[in-house]
Amino acid sequence: MDSTDDAPSLDPETRATITLRLCREVVMNAAFYRAGRSDLPRELAEKSSFWQVLNGNFLDVATLNWCALFADHRGVYRWEKALPESERSLGALCEALKIHESEFRMYVKDVRRYRNKRVAHRDKCLSGPLIYYPKLDLAMESTTWLSERVLDVYPAAVSPTAPSLRSEYDYCFDQASDEYRQRLRRSQIDSIQGSRNR
Repeated sequence: MDSTDDAPSLDPETRATITLRLCREVVMNAAFYRAGRSDLPRELAEKSSFWQVLNGNFLDVATLNWCALFADHRGVYRWEKALPESERSLGALCEALKIHESEFRMYVKDVRRYRNKRVAHRDKCLSGPLIYYPKLDLAMESTTWLSERVLDVYPAAVSPTAPSLRSEYDYCFDQASDEYRQRLRRSQIDSIQGSRNR
C-alpha cells in the first residue's frame, strides 16, 4: 500500500536531507543484516531466538526505508521528489545499475510484496504462500546511486565530514560482525563455566 502525498510541502534542501537520512538507514540496516547472515553463529541462533529476530528486524527496517524511497509511487519521500526534474530518470538509474527498467520494476514489486506481506501487514498474511526474503544488492546499489545524485545537487544537505555510504556500510558491517563474535565468545565462556559447575 503506497503512502499518499499529503504531508506538508518541503523545501528542496529539507527533502534532500531527509532522503539522505533514509538512504543512510537503508545502508546501515542492510549492513547489520548481512553481517548477521554471514557471522551469526548457528549456536547463538539455536540458544536464543533473540539474535534471529534482531537480525530479521534489520532486514525489515532496510526494506521499509528502501520502499519509502523507491516503491511507494505516491510516497512523500519518493526518490524522484528529491531530485530536480532534469535528474528524475528511471532510465539513468537503471543504466547506472546495469539492468533493464523491467528488471528494476520487478525488483520493486518483489521488495514491496515482502514489505506488505511480511512486515507492514503481516497480521493479514500469516497463512498463504511463503514470502521470500529480498536480496539487497539492488537496494544497496539504487540507494547509493540516489545518495550520490542528491549530494551532487544539494552538497550542503549533509555534513562535509559525513562518511560516504560505502564507507558507512563497511563500518556498520564490521561493527555488527564484531558484536556477533563477542557475543559468541561470551556464550562459549558461559558454557565452559556452566559445565565446570556441574
